[in-house]
Amino acid sequence: MRPPRVEKLWWLVALATHVYSISLLGVLQSYPELSVLESYLKGAPNLNNLLTNANNFTFLAPNNDAVGRFISQSPNGTLSEDVLEALVQYSLLKGGYPTLSFSDTPQFVASNLTNVTYANVTAGQTVELVSSASGEPQVVTGNKNASAVSSGDIVCTGGIVHIIDDVLSIPITAVAEVPAARLDYFVQILNKGGFLNAQNTYVNQITEIPDVTYFLPNSALALSNGDKLVDRLSPEQLQALFEYHVVTGFVGFSPQLRNGMSLKTAQGKNLTITIQGGNTYVNAAKVTTTDYIVANGVVHVIDNGLSTGAKAGIGVGAAVGGLLVLAALIWFCRSRKVNRESPSWMDPGTTRFGGGGQPMQHRPESEMAPPPFQTTVTAGGMHGMQESKSPGDPLGMPYHAHAQPSIPPRSPNHKYVDAYRF
Repeated sequence: MRPPRVEKLWWLVALATHVYSISLLGVLQSYPELSVLESYLKGAPNLNNLLTNANNFTFLAPNNDAVGRFISQSPNGTLSEDVLEALVQYSLLKGGYPTLSFSDTPQFVASNLTNVTYANVTAGQTVELVSSASGEPQVVTGNKNASAVSSGDIVCTGGIVHIIDDVLSIPITAVAEVPAARLDYFVQILNKGGFLNAQNTYVNQITEIPDVTYFLPNSALALSNGDKLVDRLSPEQLQALFEYHVVTGFVGFSPQLRNGMSLKTAQGKNLTITIQGGNTYVNAAKVTTTDYIVANGVVHVIDNGLSTGAKAGIGVGAAVGGLLVLAALIWFCRSRKVNRESPSWMDPGTTRFGGGGQPMQHRPESEMAPPPFQTTVTAGGMHGMQESKSPGDPLGMPYHAHAQPSIPPRSPNHKYVDAYRF
């Protein structure tokens, strides 16, 4: 489904394609800044056929300087046929996206790149379309490489051409993306947990299947928690821990992560997505960086390892929040009732009489019965709170007095019974 703004603009594109009969290849031949790309396409009959028959597309054409830089950085300073084919397929997007459809909210659009040598995404490898901080349209690809649109909205038969100032970066594997994105803590977690050992084939197996969403912990806290687990978890439990951070069969870019969404992991249990205060949480872990496009899906970075107990903590917190509201209402109603019976609610000089005709004695507020709810309960650790265990708590979660319900706490002292947590 196209974004609403694109739907409003698409009829203009359709109208323009009937007015202008220039083909996509004709555009490449007509613009001097695209002459280098056009010269390479002349010797590639498969690509000529692809571009000739393209319809309902957006083509991202790198200018001469961009192609020149790319070739100079390539092995032997040449552009091989298979790399050229992959780049052109990746640059040919499915659907029309005029520059006015670019906004602060990123759009993740499928391309025609389905060659499993370079991509393993069923619908075609993805490109991000978004506006820069200055409001200019740009294209974000592998390792968050950004290409600016230098000349946009060139209309041709069947679609639109945008000239860009940098060749698109074909996404690499998730394993290669980890060091490229400088996820140093996660590298140490993998090393400490033995996940990089050759016998742990499940790591490579996951990177080779299509359509995967990864949630990778990368923080000092995650590393510290991981260190504590390594010695007490079996190899099978470590595999389950790794697989609990991976969702298969779903490429979940940030706009697709909805509040309350439940995602089944490769380990078998579900993750819960919570969006609160402008932040996204996976169970109790906060997403710190989103949308690294990788060969078989997408990587999101989180600030701590995932715990199956964290989802329960969110649920208990929400339920306790409801009890807090109810307790406050009961307390308010009772306090009003007591105050109405006090002489302070009467006109000056008026005396109320109790049973037997005796004047009622006004009781100081300090002697009045306490409200029925003196202690509130929430799941999860809070700074400065005294912990106590409730023998009837089926989750074994710590209890705290007078804590306000909130998103699961960000304290390293937060305790979860579940062993599956970095």
